[in-house]
Amino acid sequence: VVSFPFSIRLCEVLNLDPRHVLIAEVIFTNIGGAATAVGDPPNVIIVSNQELRKVGLDFAGFTGHMFLGISLVLLVSFPFLRILYWNKKLYNHEPSDIVELKHEIHVWKLTAQRINPASREETAVKCLLMQKVLTLESLLRKKLRTFQRQISQEDKNWETNIQELQKRHGITDKILLIKCLSV
Repeated sequence: VVSFPFSIRLCEVLNLDPRHVLIAEVIFTNIGGAATAVGDPPNVIIVSNQELRKVGLDFAGFTGHMFLGISLVLLVSFPFLRILYWNKKLYNHEPSDIVELKHEIHVWKLTAQRINPASREETAVKCLLMQKVLTLESLLRKKLRTFQRQISQEDKNWETNIQELQKRHGITDKILLIKCLSV
């Protein structure tokens, strides 16, 4: 939960759709929480039960008992997420304002389609809604043209950008990296 703002910001930097990343993060956070005695409040209650402690169920014992179930859940979760996101694009090819504008156009179109003009007022409302859709589509075309120009310029400089990122944000302490990966 603490890492969600960090994940969202990282998705913005990488131009990924954060919804898919957050769903996977929530699933694996819940799995990790269920794996240990201190991961979730119910687990803490179970391990702190004095009768279970007398039988020998301590932190390591609890984790040992949970190991098989958690392993099965992990083995199912990876293919499940792969199937869930099979045809979904994780990479945002468009900025968020264009995505939001497309969604808004879609909503206005659906609203206009649901109106069956039986009276003059309903016909006028449907015409107003369709005018709104046309105005938004015109705005979308303008934004897309601007965006296409920006992308073509960025595509020309992508190698330079990657080299600059590697220089500024490269791994400097490999020992620390190995320690973090092992943890």
